[in-house]
Amino acid sequence: MKAKLFKKNTNNNDIQLVGIEDFLKRIMVPVSPRPEYITKLKNQLVAYSREPDASTSNLALLIFAGLISFVMVFLMGIRSMIVVIGAFGVLRQYRKEIQTKQLVPSQQN
Repeated sequence: MKAKLFKKNTNNNDIQLVGIEDFLKRIMVPVSPRPEYITKLKNQLVAYSREPDASTSNLALLIFAGLISFVMVFLMGIRSMIVVIGAFGVLRQYRKEIQTKQLVPSQQN
């Protein structure tokens, strides 16, 4: 059984969607789950809902890791600021050296 789900020259997506829905209604058969499966699923859901969300040791570890991360990011920020300030100092010193080298030959003449 070969069914056409999509028509090539149709611009209306609603018609295509209705065709797909009709096709699925014809080929799919409704099923009912076994009672054992339903009971097992309910028991798993109830057991899962009774488990604690997080223990105090996990929470303490999470807080500790967050603080360590914050300190590391803060220190890296300070270090990067020192590097940027140092780079500006090196550039300023280099400019002064260039200016003094340019002034020295003109003063000797």
